[in-house]
Amino acid sequence: MEQMMINEKLTDTCWSMVCVLIDRSQFDSDDEVRDRATFYLNVLNEQQKALNLTYIINGTSLSLF
Repeated sequence: MEQMMINEKLTDTCWSMVCVLIDRSQFDSDDEVRDRATFYLNVLNEQQKALNLTYIINGTSLSLF
């Protein structure tokens, strides 16, 4: 039980750090970087496992333009 709580805390910490990094990418000078950052941040904020698997973990190739 304690290990599960530690893993959950690490996951929450990693989640927060990843979201901060992606959020900061929205201020990049490159349009494509900003577009992709916005897309991935919106996908992550939905917190739907199926969406995350489809668009992030499995790396579905998509064109934002």
